[in-house]
Amino acid sequence: MKIDIKIDSKDLKFDKGQLIVLISTGVAFISLFFPWVNAGFIWVNAFQIQTFLIMLLYILPVYQVFKRRRFFLDPSHNFIVEVGSGVLAAFLTLIFILTRTTFIFGHSVNLAGTGSYIFLIASLALTYGSYLDYQKSK
Repeated sequence: MKIDIKIDSKDLKFDKGQLIVLISTGVAFISLFFPWVNAGFIWVNAFQIQTFLIMLLYILPVYQVFKRRRFFLDPSHNFIVEVGSGVLAAFLTLIFILTRTTFIFGHSVNLAGTGSYIFLIASLALTYGSYLDYQKSK
């Protein structure tokens, strides 16, 4: 039994904005497995504290990369939906990082781990890539 899968290389040509969206999505997904809260002897990843749900905001920009579709008649609404998902992901991640501050032995310590910082950078890259992709489609 032989299965042939053919992928046309013409379909896989991406511009700069689309590549940034796809790479930032991959980096964000990998960061979910890194420690999001790190207290030295105990660390927790995104799946253990349900912050992986922020990754749902990446669905629309990735969908727009593969299938360009206008959701609203007004272009400004399309801009808000495309770029706004990256901004919202970055904002929620920043809120998460800032709320991990606690006092231990009289000192203020931030327990946010590397995964949350990597996800924040990936969310900012997603915002920039979505902006470039939106500008191309106008």
